[in-house]
Formats: sequence, C-alpha cells, structure tokens
Amino acid sequence: MKLPIELVNKILGYVGDINNSMVIIQYDPITYIEFYKINFNSEVLWDIKSIIMMKKIYPSRNNDFSKQNQRDLYKHGKAHYKAQLQKK
Repeated sequence: MKLPIELVNKILGYVGDINNSMVIIQYDPITYIEFYKINFNSEVLWDIKSIIMMKKIYPSRNNDFSKQNQRDLYKHGKAHYKAQLQKK
C-alpha cells in the first residue's frame, strides 16, 4: 500500500510536533526529494527565544554579578519570558 505524499508529510509533521523536534523532515510530492521544515513550536526554540529576550533586557557583564547570581537570574528569567512568549 502506497500512501500519498501529502498524507506522509502530515504524519511526519504531527510526529515532529509530538517529539518536540526542532526540524521536521518533509517530502516534495513532485520530485520526491526530502526537505526540512522548522518546527516553530518546539521547546528548544522557545528556550532560545526566551534566552535572547533575557540577553536583550539584561545584558550580561562580568563585573555586575557573581557567576552564580548571573546563572540564577538567567534561569528564573528564562522561565518567566518563556511563559510570557508562549501566551502571545
């Protein structure tokens, strides 16, 4: 039994969403060449977006905090901005 490429792409996209894959493999129905699609709802990308937000608002400077305080600030701030970005 041969499945249509459109159905295969939907299944692969669904599995990529479930597994939180950052990149989802898709197939071109005409040439049957595989290409990659970015999964913008991946947890990894939410983490990256929240870290970039933290870096923009609180740029890290070596003289401001000790290393441990800086790590704690980014750990708690990342969680805060991740929740804030996911609401949008």
